[in-house]
Amino acid sequence: MIRKTSLSIVAVGFSLIAFACGGEPGSEFGTGGKNGEKGSKVDVVGEDEARQDPGSLDPSLQACATSVASGELTPVTLVIMFDKSGSMAFPDKGPGLRSCDASSNKCGGSVKCIPTGPNSNDGYCADNLDLRWNPAKDALLSFFGDASSSNLKAALNFFPKGNDATMCGSSYNQASALVTLPSNGLQPALDGEFPSGSTPTLPALSGALENATALSSSGDRAVVVLVTDGRPNGCGSTPENVAAKAKSYAGKILTYVVGVGLDATENQNLDLIAAGGGTSQAIRVSTGNTKVELVNALNTIRTKVGSCSYTIPSPPSGETIDYNAVNVSIGSSALTYSKDCATGTGWHYDDPAAPKRIDLCEASCEASKGQAANVSLAFGCATKGGVIR
Repeated sequence: MIRKTSLSIVAVGFSLIAFACGGEPGSEFGTGGKNGEKGSKVDVVGEDEARQDPGSLDPSLQACATSVASGELTPVTLVIMFDKSGSMAFPDKGPGLRSCDASSNKCGGSVKCIPTGPNSNDGYCADNLDLRWNPAKDALLSFFGDASSSNLKAALNFFPKGNDATMCGSSYNQASALVTLPSNGLQPALDGEFPSGSTPTLPALSGALENATALSSSGDRAVVVLVTDGRPNGCGSTPENVAAKAKSYAGKILTYVVGVGLDATENQNLDLIAAGGGTSQAIRVSTGNTKVELVNALNTIRTKVGSCSYTIPSPPSGETIDYNAVNVSIGSSALTYSKDCATGTGWHYDDPAAPKRIDLCEASCEASKGQAANVSLAFGCATKGGVIR
């Protein structure tokens, strides 16, 4: 007897289906009929029968796909590592940067003098908090409170921690706060910080990636969002080293990079980190319209990550899933399994040893949008490309 299952999915332009079959108790879900025979034809259950026609699958899957069930989008957590280095309070590079004596804080009025290093009286005046720091804070608060962020959680942390003498040994893998959005619960953490210090991006990103890995252990998806205004420096933080660290996690955790008010060279450095993190290119934010552009950048990231991860549906009672016999298609084209999304296309499990979720690589995620194509999950055929563990 054919078993038909329908679970709801909420996604613009998406319909996730899995081809479900009946089976003997204790059998593997989606492995075909008895003794390797082809499974019976499945009547697909869904709100849009035309779009969920199994005949629209890749031809190579139609012959062996034997079972069907709809899937659900996976909850996503944004692990935001926010740069609070001293330059976030300075004017753009040029003659407007004023030196000061940190011991006397003589910058005028309420303007603070930010020391250049530990136990140093040399510093620069925080003359323009409204260029980067204040509008960046406002942008985060606007995004966190937006009703459109309701499918997300956010974890917020800052770098550097301590001063230049202690920042390398500081722990960056524990967020200041973790909230379910929309929420204003992160405002106290933002209000408690002020720009100072260097840009130790390597330990900061390492900590954020560790935090995201821990948060994703339950099967939810987590990605890192690095927001910074300067090139990495301190604690071994070269663009190449930071990019290598991002790449070492990219198979499971993507790193998005947002650069605030950078020159061409700095943008290239951040592009290198973003490419290592599996997201191709950093998102640029100018200092002419910081708040609006940063909100737009965060919205872009929300759109990317909020619609390309799918929870693997539970098999019928008494059956198990053969994870080497799962395929993902966009429309009628089956994707190849890609452990690290090296080419930008394909898909992979969150954890090949114990899968809970399917993630589309960035280019395939983009290709699935703005069209009437299904993103479909087919059981019963050997995984295209093979599952690389």
